Formats: sequence, C-alpha cells, structure tokens
Amino acid sequence: MSTYGRRPHYAARSAARTTGGIGCLGWIALAVVIGLAFAYWYITLPVLALTTLAVGITVHRYHVHQRGAASAATADESARRSV
Repeated sequence: MSTYGRRPHYAARSAARTTGGIGCLGWIALAVVIGLAFAYWYITLPVLALTTLAVGITVHRYHVHQRGAASAATADESARRSV
C-alpha cells in the first residue's frame, strides 16, 4: 500500500482539530500574500508600462532630433557647394 493511501496518525488529526484549522497566523499570511499579489498587479505593472512608454518617447525624440540635425548639415553643405 502506498504512503498516500494511509490515513494520518491519530495525534496529527487531533492536533489539527484542536488548532481550529489554519489559525490566526495562517489568515495573516494569506492576507499578506493576497496584498502582495495586488501590489504587483496594480502598482508594479503600471509603473513598468509607464516607464516603457517614457523610454520609447525619449528614443523617438532623440531620433527625430538626429534626423533633423543630419538634414540641416546636408543642407548647409549643399549651400556651400553652390556658392
């Protein structure tokens, strides 16, 4: 017979009955875990999304600035050649 098929020892069942289930610390631990899960989903992910958006906008502006500077330099050079 496997160990999974056996019933728990009488003392273990009696102790579980005496403590009244998971007890006060169990409920506190459950509340902490649920609180951390909410903190992750409702704080961490929006902060990550906003940071990603800010970095994307910054990189886009940098590339637009670089493109404008390059086209201005090309226009200056072509103006000098025509003179």
